[in-house]
Amino acid sequence: MTRTRVALAVGLSLGLCLAGAASAVSPLDQITTSPDVTTNLQGVTVSPDKVLDDDLAGGVAVSAIPGIPSQADLVAYELLSNGVELFSVDITVALPGGITAEPRDVVSFAPAGGNYAILFDGSALGVPDGTRIDAIGGDGAPLLLSFDVTVALPGGVVADDEDAVSFAGGVFTSLFDGSAANVPSSLDLDGLDRLPDGNLLLSFDTSGSIGGVPFDDEDVLEWTGPAPGTFEMAYDGSLVDADWGAADLDAVSAVATADGDGDGFPDGSDNCPLVANPGQDDVGGVGVNAPPDGIGDDCQCGDVNGDGKVTASDAALIQRALLIPPTATMSQPAYCDVGGSAGCSVSDLAIVRRALLVPPTAAIQQVCAPADGS
Repeated sequence: MTRTRVALAVGLSLGLCLAGAASAVSPLDQITTSPDVTTNLQGVTVSPDKVLDDDLAGGVAVSAIPGIPSQADLVAYELLSNGVELFSVDITVALPGGITAEPRDVVSFAPAGGNYAILFDGSALGVPDGTRIDAIGGDGAPLLLSFDVTVALPGGVVADDEDAVSFAGGVFTSLFDGSAANVPSSLDLDGLDRLPDGNLLLSFDTSGSIGGVPFDDEDVLEWTGPAPGTFEMAYDGSLVDADWGAADLDAVSAVATADGDGDGFPDGSDNCPLVANPGQDDVGGVGVNAPPDGIGDDCQCGDVNGDGKVTASDAALIQRALLIPPTATMSQPAYCDVGGSAGCSVSDLAIVRRALLVPPTAAIQQVCAPADGS
């Protein structure tokens, strides 16, 4: 691949907007797009046969898939997690290795070996001649597709151009019903991807408004189902670069920011990255009057009574729970292991007591379950 990378302040500002904790849309680490006409975007020239990689942190790169003729329009694109690229073009093209690809096909390209293959043979799989695939999404299994016209597919599935289907094991199923989601029939879905949480990224061929969200053809919306679902602006093309206004964003692939516990906060800014805590509550740390310490209440080690902070009450509770027989029960026993010994013991009690001294003579280690994923 031929890449040109430049640093831009606008990319940084957009990345913060998309990935900020207050944002309702899914945070993204990267978005890859392609325009329908040659356009200067974010300081680089992008033609319709190429894609623009935006890391949303100040850098962009133009990527070219070798072998695609310059007169072709890359109308659908997906970058898989293993680095393989999927694409469709608007005209029949001859590719290296004796591969001929029609507009109803999906081609896979493996950069490591430079190998092309027909991943989805539209003719063999019942896609009518004259139909064009104009959006590809997902990580390949299943394959997510949208078409430029209403198409009747095997299995009785009928998809309009504002719909998306899923294909796996030789079977088509409806994925996104545009009419059920209140998408005007005048719109054509020409950009598609699915995020790890199941939400869809959608781009359309003209301007419009859905669910109270106005958009242009260079924008990407995030849809949360089930239908009719909700729509939110995920990528505002003209905000990134005013020159997007002269082009249609007709292919999109995105990389979502890691969110291991699925609470909507990226791991890098989540105060409990392995415990789902969408409120991000943090009433304090170690000590009665301790200020918030950046550790969420839901993973505050030593907090065995569940009040969000570590106090003498927790030390007393641990001591009584360790008696034989115990005279008290910890409401959060997993948070007793403040020393990382994989269990609650008198050594943990000693650490908690010493951590509460002024000044403290021991530190509570953030390694107790479930902060360690156990």
